[in-house]
Amino acid sequence: MNRKDFIQKSSITMALFHVPDAIINTTNAKRTKYGIQLFSMPKMCREDFAQAIGMISKMGFKQVEFYGPYIFSTQKAKEILDNTDPNLVFMEMDLFWTTAGGINPVDLLTKYKGRYKMLHIKDMKEQKRFAGDGGSASEWIPLFPFMTSAGDGVIDLKNIIHAARKTGVEYYFVEQDMVTDPRYVLKKSLDYLKTI
Repeated sequence: MNRKDFIQKSSITMALFHVPDAIINTTNAKRTKYGIQLFSMPKMCREDFAQAIGMISKMGFKQVEFYGPYIFSTQKAKEILDNTDPNLVFMEMDLFWTTAGGINPVDLLTKYKGRYKMLHIKDMKEQKRFAGDGGSASEWIPLFPFMTSAGDGVIDLKNIIHAARKTGVEYYFVEQDMVTDPRYVLKKSLDYLKTI
């Protein structure tokens, strides 16, 4: 079953999802809580962010969520939060990429209380930074080998998750890219997170 049919027929309510531009107008807004990830529309967002938000809002989504910061650069995430309606635009933070951008996740969660609704949780084997501002794939790709299971790296997950609970984060996604045994590494992360 393709994504379009799944969205139309499923009784599942999703937190959010990626969709390509081609099916965005056929998506059922009632099936998601926070709407479409604007990561799915990078070209439109770069050219006219306000138009992208307006289009999705007209489709019936009550909220619009931007997945970042790395698709636009670490600075762009702050610009979006500072210049958009706090009742409409929310963010999802990936702890690995935020850390790679030299930003303390706790600082972002605290400064923008209530704006981050979701976290992608993974760890970093050793402290690494983007070569530049994180605005291109050439800066992300060399960092993938440094991803690791929660609790096996240097990211201060305990304090981040405590801050997330206090600042309105609702969903926590355990994620680890490019692994040979996803069930093993995800269980390892989950077991660690249960101790926090």
